[in-house]
Amino acid sequence: MANYLIAISGHSGTDWQIKGTALACYSLATLCKTPTQDLGGFYVLTKSKALVFNTKYAYWFSNGVGIVKVCTILFVIITGFVVLGGGTRVENPTANFHDAWSGSKNASAYGFTIALYRIIFSYGGYNNAFNVANEVKNPVRSLKIYATVALTTVYVLYMFANVAFFAAVPKDELENSGLTAASLFFKHVFGDSGAVRGLNFLIALSSFGNMIAVIIGLSRCIRECGRQGVLPFTRFWVSTKPFGTPLGPYLVIWSLTALMILAVPAGDAFTFVNDLGIFPTAAFDLAMGIGLYVVRWRRKKANLPEPEFKTWHVVILFNICIRIYLLVMPWYPPEGGQYAGDVSFWYATYAVTGIGILLACAGYYWLWAFLLPKWKGYKLRQELVSFDDGAQSNQLRKIPNSEVAEWDATHDAAGRRIEPSAAQVQVQQKGVRISSEDSNSDTGKKAPNTIQEHSHV
Repeated sequence: MANYLIAISGHSGTDWQIKGTALACYSLATLCKTPTQDLGGFYVLTKSKALVFNTKYAYWFSNGVGIVKVCTILFVIITGFVVLGGGTRVENPTANFHDAWSGSKNASAYGFTIALYRIIFSYGGYNNAFNVANEVKNPVRSLKIYATVALTTVYVLYMFANVAFFAAVPKDELENSGLTAASLFFKHVFGDSGAVRGLNFLIALSSFGNMIAVIIGLSRCIRECGRQGVLPFTRFWVSTKPFGTPLGPYLVIWSLTALMILAVPAGDAFTFVNDLGIFPTAAFDLAMGIGLYVVRWRRKKANLPEPEFKTWHVVILFNICIRIYLLVMPWYPPEGGQYAGDVSFWYATYAVTGIGILLACAGYYWLWAFLLPKWKGYKLRQELVSFDDGAQSNQLRKIPNSEVAEWDATHDAAGRRIEPSAAQVQVQQKGVRISSEDSNSDTGKKAPNTIQEHSHV
């Protein structure tokens, strides 16, 4: 986004200008979740709800930007077809299609891996829908339908947009364009007119909407971890005071992103953060894919019913194979040496940093799930909670060691409470004794003189 905003001004910015613009954009996107009355003299009308400074209106704004993004891509596609038809300022628009496999003999495993990382990033926004699934009506049905439709639509749009780029921009310029391929496309088709700056603004606006959607999804994940008790200082993570938004998660997300923007060289920041985000995610997705089979085995062993939605085996296995590839192949060095990767420093820095993050997470999990329970004398158990609207969720509870046996006897493996029968309730509440003749209570027959009350002395 920062590169496109600077391109609008008509000149290339310095490293710190790019960093400052990027940090300002991300700060604004974060503030769009937090109602406020005064932002450096910029008055925000929260009472009239004129701007997007709370979660509800952030959703609306994100959806509106999504529409703008789709319209922008459609404009690029249509323009690309016009270029291919001839009659524009672009000379020989089919040049890049004459020898499509040129240079493929020099392809490397490192290049293929980086390309796969970029593809995953370009489709990565869809998972935000799963992060806010509890805020979606009928989430299982909705996500099955709309996630499939959205991914298919984006695939088609991206494919034709790439055709448009190759029709208008020479291949060597695309290879060196970095993050501003769309800006090059507009420049080659429309020249240096003011309209190009306006089109660059649309690209920047699309990036801004994506940041808002990502921040919303990440904040929900962090807030849920805090609500479950996985993170310390639960009140800090779950509190929505004073603006009705989770300020704690937003503050952490902003701080980590600001650190990445300022610490990494300007030209490499986006690439490094992109790769760094995918590597640990691949590890978690691999664990989740394997964990699905563990959960299925446990559910089958516990005689629990089939879930409402069950992923196909071929999809899980394919996901596992892809995640293994994403974790192994980044260590394969580029052909030009250790510093010839897609960043100016050591090519596998993001992989080492990702492993450091995973080790830190593993250490924290061991502390939270094993050491602290042993030290403080409790066990972690999950509980199935039902809400007024019929939705269900699992929560982790700390059960004292003295109550663990009772908890396990009154809850199944999924955390559902096992409701006692009417006769058991009488035994517990009234002190009655059930004779063996009345054990077959589900027959609906009542045997006389089978229940005798204890005398209470």
